[in-house]
Amino acid sequence: MSIAAGTYRAQAVKGSEQFGRTKAGDEKMTVDVELLDIGETVTVFLTFGEKARSISTAGLKELGWDGTDSMAGLGSRECTVKIKYET
Repeated sequence: MSIAAGTYRAQAVKGSEQFGRTKAGDEKMTVDVELLDIGETVTVFLTFGEKARSISTAGLKELGWDGTDSMAGLGSRECTVKIKYET
């Protein structure tokens, strides 16, 4: 099923986070996010290089992250997610 572009109520799936490194050596992670309005799950890709760090950190905080290394709070709150497609 293809998810229609739009804005959805969402919540991170607790314990779904995975960590790694980009080819350039920067930290990266994925988090599964449930779109509450339609019952679908999408994966959010975050990178923590110099240019993207502040945007990725803000996104994690929107998903409930409390700022600790343990990822505590992730998935503890509802937020809004925008789905869009680019070609």
